[in-house]
Amino acid sequence: MTAGITLTHVYSPDQYLRAVNAWERLVDNHLTSLTVEDGRWSRYGTEEIPVDQLYALIVSDGEGTNDWAPVTLTLAEYSDYGGRCCDAANVRSLEGTPGVTVSKHGIHGAGSAWLILGELPDLEDIDNGIAILEALADTFDRLTDYPLISDEDHSDYVVELAEEAWDQWLGSDVVSELAELAGCDTYEFDDFGYSEDAIREMYYSHEEHEWNCESATSVVNARHDDAVKFIFEYIISEWCKPWIDPNQLTLC
Repeated sequence: MTAGITLTHVYSPDQYLRAVNAWERLVDNHLTSLTVEDGRWSRYGTEEIPVDQLYALIVSDGEGTNDWAPVTLTLAEYSDYGGRCCDAANVRSLEGTPGVTVSKHGIHGAGSAWLILGELPDLEDIDNGIAILEALADTFDRLTDYPLISDEDHSDYVVELAEEAWDQWLGSDVVSELAELAGCDTYEFDDFGYSEDAIREMYYSHEEHEWNCESATSVVNARHDDAVKFIFEYIISEWCKPWIDPNQLTLC
């Protein structure tokens, strides 16, 4: 046995083989990446982990040994500058998975889901801990053919991005475009009597949105021009209606 290893639990031969197989499947998956504390490996895991290190970390439950440094296995990650919306949705889907740590810095910024290589997700029940690893390996095997753990989580994420876009840039763009269609300056568009909140409600109530991710943390509406036209036509039609004094007497 390698010197300096602390045994947290003892695997039976069958349990150990199952654990090794599950970890190897996760490590070998092209979607995951490895990071060692001393920084010898690239973030994207272009170098393979030595098998002796993998075996030692499984036995030590992920703790570093005299011979080997601990390793982080990143399952999914994204930021404003990298990754895909699928990665962001998958990070969300992995929340609550035993053994998986999820870190997120708001809907914009960065997020990741990761494991300590070799650490069993359930120390009280070895078989259950291995079953969790096997289920994760199965999930990531499937991701090589289909990019999402949950379609619902992805849809919810896109909706949140779409709603957050208003305060970031979309609201000012819509008001500016409406003013341009009306042939006036943005501040003059206030004369039509519609607040930005009212315009926002009309924009999102348009039934033919087509939100597409352009990065891991931003979306665009492919039907944006249609939505702006819809708002403009509604505002103009209401503005052009003749005003009738409700107190005016009518002819009999």
